[in-house]
Amino acid sequence: MQFLIITRLLISAILANFAVTFLATADEQPGDKFRGGEVMERLQARGTLICNVDTTPGFAAVSAQGDWQGFEVDFCRAVAAALFADASAVEFTRLSSKYKFQALSEGKVDLVLSVTTWTLGRDRSWPIHFTDPLLYDGQGFLSHRNDAIDSLVDAKDATICVQENTTTYQNLKNYIDRHQLAVKLRLTRTTEERYTLFAQRACKLVTADATTLAGFAAAQPNGNEKYKMLDLIISREPLTPFVADSDPVWFDLVRWISHLLIVAEEHGVTQANVDKIRQQSDNPELRQILGLEGELGQLLGLSDDWGYQVIKQVGNYGEIFARNLTPLGLQRGKNALARDGGLLYSPPFR
Repeated sequence: MQFLIITRLLISAILANFAVTFLATADEQPGDKFRGGEVMERLQARGTLICNVDTTPGFAAVSAQGDWQGFEVDFCRAVAAALFADASAVEFTRLSSKYKFQALSEGKVDLVLSVTTWTLGRDRSWPIHFTDPLLYDGQGFLSHRNDAIDSLVDAKDATICVQENTTTYQNLKNYIDRHQLAVKLRLTRTTEERYTLFAQRACKLVTADATTLAGFAAAQPNGNEKYKMLDLIISREPLTPFVADSDPVWFDLVRWISHLLIVAEEHGVTQANVDKIRQQSDNPELRQILGLEGELGQLLGLSDDWGYQVIKQVGNYGEIFARNLTPLGLQRGKNALARDGGLLYSPPFR
């Protein structure tokens, strides 16, 4: 008898707990459990995004008018547009290659780009998460054209400028050891120092991601006449934003913004035509992206028109590339859409 009473009490308790849990879940809004953690809360309280970039021509630089411009700058502005419906709600910082990982984990910045390569070592050595590559690159070399250096074999006893504490340095060291090259290395702390020493001819060669080398050369007076790219790429460099690993919704948000830029280009949606397409399109994916149907925004803790805000204020991937990197003479190459022979491909928005 006592056993039956205890059993009934246990069953009643289990059913009561289930009822409370069910009712609580039923009262949740679609995005409640996706509101985000400490980073999203910090962003909403502050009202601005803190984004770390590096001063590299075409990627991030301050104009004569004092405005930040560049490929990575525009991505930061796209994130701000999604968060706050205001692409200008972003503060840009510059930290050394060594400190940027620590600053992110300490919450001093929200998002880091800084032409950073996604590697396994970086992914697991710091409490960070890389999102998805924004640009596929490779490490190249720039020489002074009148030095007649066509390969590293020709550069015997020459000095190469390379930035310390970077994958660029490690790639170069590995390449030199593997091919037993007789060259010298001049280590620099910053990007600016690397290029300044090269321009002053303290180094016969400078090495970095090929896109940034092209950007440097194009930004110099008669740069393409004075400098020459070697026909040598020694690494794969997927340049990728990264965030702290403490907030999975923040990670997803940044990741899906990069996908949004790509899928907008796939559909031909631009800054100039997004309003017209929003009024007329019956494409189910576009209607989700532009906030006309569904609740995708709520899954990321955003308003449902977040995609519209990004495209209207910043543009699609192709527009960002054309605005910042095409003037440097860079071709789309691997960074074209998959349908055009490149590597850019977005998961579906649904």
